[in-house]
Parts: sequence; C-alpha cells; structure tokens
Amino acid sequence: MPRLTDRDHLLIGFLALARYLTSKQLTRLVFPGKAESTASGRLNQLAEASDPYAPLRRLSYRTYEGKIVVVWTLTKVGYRIAEELVGEVKVPRQDIGSDFLEHSTTCSQLFVYLAQKQSRTDAAELPTRFRWLASEGQGYPYGEYDQVHGKRRDRLLQPDAVLEVPLARRRFFIELEMGTHPITSANEEKAGATLAKVDRYDQFLHGFADVAGKDTWYAKSFSDRFTAELLFVVKSPKRRDNVNEALAERRKGRVGPQPAVRALTLSDASRELRELVGAPPRTTEERPFPPPQPTAQPPPSVPLITERELHVLLNAHTSFLDIVHRQHELHRSITKDGKAPPFPFEPYPKETNEAAEVLDAIYQRLVAAKKKGN
Repeated sequence: MPRLTDRDHLLIGFLALARYLTSKQLTRLVFPGKAESTASGRLNQLAEASDPYAPLRRLSYRTYEGKIVVVWTLTKVGYRIAEELVGEVKVPRQDIGSDFLEHSTTCSQLFVYLAQKQSRTDAAELPTRFRWLASEGQGYPYGEYDQVHGKRRDRLLQPDAVLEVPLARRRFFIELEMGTHPITSANEEKAGATLAKVDRYDQFLHGFADVAGKDTWYAKSFSDRFTAELLFVVKSPKRRDNVNEALAERRKGRVGPQPAVRALTLSDASRELRELVGAPPRTTEERPFPPPQPTAQPPPSVPLITERELHVLLNAHTSFLDIVHRQHELHRSITKDGKAPPFPFEPYPKETNEAAEVLDAIYQRLVAAKKKGN
C-alpha cells in the first residue's frame, strides 16, 4: 500500500460515509481544480489489485448511453482506516449490484453538494454539521398488520440515505426517485410506487412498536426524538409537481398524524439543505440532472455480410446439396437389384436444413434493409 497522505485520508473518510462515489464526485470533493484524470491516477494507485493492503476497490457500471462510469468504494482495510477518521462504520457484507450503482451514486450527489466548499478550488472537509447515513448497512425494523393473513409481519425500512442535522434536531429520510416507478398503483406488488413508500414510512413513524402504545417504531430506532421528514428527491420539476400533487390528494380525508413528506429536485434540495446545515450557497448553479445532449448521428454501420457474399454462400450451399444428391443417385444406380446398401456415412449433415433457413433469413433481412434504404 502506498504511503497515505492527508488527502488520501480525506477521500477514505468520504467513501466511508457515502459508500460509493464516482471519480468525478471524488474529484470535486478532494481534488478540486484538478483534472479527473489526475484524480483517477491516485485512485488507481490506492486500489492496486495486487496489493492486499489496498484501501480502495474499483467498480463500474454502464449507463443507458453505453458510457462506462468508474465507481470507488473501500476495502476492509479501508474501512479500518476510516474508523480512525469518522468513528465506527458498518461495513457492508457485499457490494450492491452494478444495476444499483448508478442509483446509489446519484443519491450520493446530494451528499457531495452538502459537503462541497463554496468555491470549486477548495477541498471539502469531513462534515461536522450534519451526518450522512448511506443505505448500505442501514436498516430500520418495523411491523405492519397483514389483514389478508391476520397477523403482524416484520418489515425493514431501507431509505436510500438518512441526513441528520443535530443543531436543527431534524432527520431526513431520503428516497431518490429516478422516475422508473409509478407514483401510485393499486397493485400491492408495486412496492416501489411512491405512495406505497409513503405508507411504509407512515407505519414506521407513527405505528406503535409495543402493545402499550408508548413508543413508535421510529422512537425505537432513534431515541433522540429528532423531527423526522421524508424527502423524495426527483429528477425534474414536472416529476416534483406530480409527486407533491399526489401527496396532497393522499392527505385529504385522513385523520391523525401524517408523515411530513414532500418532493424536491436535487438542485432545490441541495440549496435548501446547505442553508439548513449552515453552509454558504454555492457560487454556481448546480445542474444535477442535465438534459440529454443531442448527439451526432452515427455513421451508417457496415453490414456484416454483403449481398454478393450471401449469394456466394447460397450458391455453395446449393452446389453442395447437388453434389451429395448426385453421389447418392450414382450409389443407387450401381447396385444390381436397384436397392443400394446404406452409406457408410450420413449423406447430409444434420444442420443442412437449418443452414438453409439461416441463409434464407439473412437474405430476407438484406432485401428489407435495401428497400428501407431506398
């Protein structure tokens, strides 16, 4: 393991809190003003695969556009180092799947915005005015009554992150909405639906954990009695408005305590929460979910096979069948009684018919592509 610098300790501390951060996010936090390639060079040194004492590991995921995004996390060695910086940290038993890395690092973007300094040239510091609890390794038990089967079932609430602001005595349960789930659904199997999540939080925050009705599940997990709020972080103002409208409809006609819940865009959430934690506003407007940029049309792809090449294969296949057929007839004609003995080998390969179908399918696709091009 290379000798660790103060900057190395800082990025290890950030990874212990956020669990997974991209090269770009770590560059903003720890290598401000540096090129991402410069930061990646040091990160790769700290994640040397052949070094059993390497504090970092390198992961990646592929976006829908096909871009590879590099993600960094800590090894067990890294977590031991981190405990000296941020205190006890729950070590995840395993990595999340690559399908969830994008979701996790997008949620971590809010953490990055809160931790960043006002200027883009100043390195961030490990947060002291707020606490960030990533979802990995965190879970909060609660129970709910299953009316279908007539018994209580144990559940586990797993927010995408939890933000605690001790001076304000407020706790935010953060759910990142990527827009892939419906806002509401009559199907109980749609557990990812926004309002279904609200119902689960309602039970966790206000449902009683004991028969006497003294403590809620929330109070059982958090004895500090901070004011709790559910915050949906969404990717667009339109989604924000739709979610808030559905939440307003949910409140109508309901009695008793209801969860404090609302939706904000990532940009709005970063501004509001930076003010809450006492951080000065950023000098530039954040653009967490930039609209997709128009891309140039790719050059026409070269076909895997040309029409001429296909005709060569078709002719070869037909000629092969003719040759085998003539040999078969010759073999039959040279017998005295007109009944030929069996061939010492199979006259036709078993894939002969299938090969003809494949060649015909390729031919039909070429014809269709040619018509479309015209």
